[in-house]
Amino acid sequence: MCGLVGIWRHDGGDADRSAIDPMLATIVHRGPDGAGVWQKGRVAFGHRRLSILDLSEASGQPMVTADGTSVLVYNGEIYRRA
Repeated sequence: MCGLVGIWRHDGGDADRSAIDPMLATIVHRGPDGAGVWQKGRVAFGHRRLSILDLSEASGQPMVTADGTSVLVYNGEIYRRA
């Protein structure tokens, strides 16, 4: 099962991106197949990946929209009704 970490600075200061890597290291057993980090302003997300269903690089996280306005990091699957 994948693992998630994050920082949100409620005081408005910038999140320390360098703090995410040690957090991810503590959960490497949750996702040994890859890792990703995203940081902007007071928010930082980290994700450890366990590849089971979608083995492509396109499923790496955090996922950022093409226009860069939205970021998604999650633990689960998204289903679309055909």
